[in-house]
Amino acid sequence: MPVTVEQLNQHFASISTDPHYLPPPTKATANAFAPHSHFTKYSTFRALDKIKPTAVGLDDLPYWFLKIATPFISLPLSHLFNLSLSQSTHPVQWKASSITPVPKVEQPLACADYRPISITLILARIMEKQIVKNLSLSSPYPP
Repeated sequence: MPVTVEQLNQHFASISTDPHYLPPPTKATANAFAPHSHFTKYSTFRALDKIKPTAVGLDDLPYWFLKIATPFISLPLSHLFNLSLSQSTHPVQWKASSITPVPKVEQPLACADYRPISITLILARIMEKQIVKNLSLSSPYPP
């Protein structure tokens, strides 16, 4: 008997939910980045321009559209990224993801036979990659 969507949904929700989770406290020193690590129009342009074909998130913005719109959205997007960093917040819409079950075995029979793959928004992925890149550049330790 094949696994139903409802069973998969309940299974993934049960294995990815921590009943004892407490959100971390807001930090007063959120903007500890070096001055060169802020998002600039150019750094955002380069990140958008280098997008490779990838899955779309819940916003349904395909990578090719972002590449075409790069000259027009680089400045406002860099401003949004900088606001997010300075306020130590992440847009709520960017936290949502689409979970795709991928079989671990050739003929899956149980929910545990599936691996959950989260598809996040492309813009959220770009911002996260840039933050990681900037942190590794400002780190005193070699990569």
